[in-house]
Amino acid sequence: MYGHAVVIRVGLLAAVVLVFTSCSSTKDPTTAAATSSIAATTTSAAAATTSIAAPAATIPPTVPSPSLTAEVLRPGGVGAMAFGESGAVVADGLAAIIGAASSDQTTQFPNVVDAVHETADGSAGFALAVGRTVCWSELCVYLGGTTPSSLTFVGWQYRASGSATPALRLATAAGITIGSRWADFPEDLTVQPGGCPTSGAGSTSDGIVAAVHGGVFSRIDENGAYQEMLPDPADVSVSGLSAGFVVFPLESDC
Repeated sequence: MYGHAVVIRVGLLAAVVLVFTSCSSTKDPTTAAATSSIAATTTSAAAATTSIAAPAATIPPTVPSPSLTAEVLRPGGVGAMAFGESGAVVADGLAAIIGAASSDQTTQFPNVVDAVHETADGSAGFALAVGRTVCWSELCVYLGGTTPSSLTFVGWQYRASGSATPALRLATAAGITIGSRWADFPEDLTVQPGGCPTSGAGSTSDGIVAAVHGGVFSRIDENGAYQEMLPDPADVSVSGLSAGFVVFPLESDC
């Protein structure tokens, strides 16, 4: 709180003295001496008042708020947090930076089919027997291990949430983010032909997987055969980015 100096109406006191001295027509030395004494006393009080300095303002030290930088998404982690670090440390560290997670779920993947760990109902797959998914709006981090107590940071995914403006504005070192056009990053983004009719996949030059959409990626020709296509780069935009191991649906369709 900022302190405020105590204001004494010195101008009003001076005015009273001026009125008193100007109205006195006496030449009596005693009266004149008394008047001079009052004026001197008032002047002294004014001087004492002006010597009272306002208390120094108490300003708390500036502590920069922790935040994620624009160049935060890396093929080996998120910001300063790298794959292989303690899952609990990564989850708590991100929570301290961007707030409480919107969801936090631990899942068992007990079945192994063709080297893929699956949930008991066969709906989702993962690279490890236990996975913990912690999400903040568009960003999810994946923690994995053999037991719930041995989870480490193994993957992340940054995807469009349906909002026109993402709550978390994150990007790769090259500046690629949700909504980036392929045409604007010809040297840093590669897109593969084929996929769903209006969506496909690609990768950044530093190894981050990109989900893309826009234009026509595939179609069924007049003979009923699937045909891969590659849209114009100006029509293709990034809808998601990911790296490492993520939980994925085992049965998905376009």
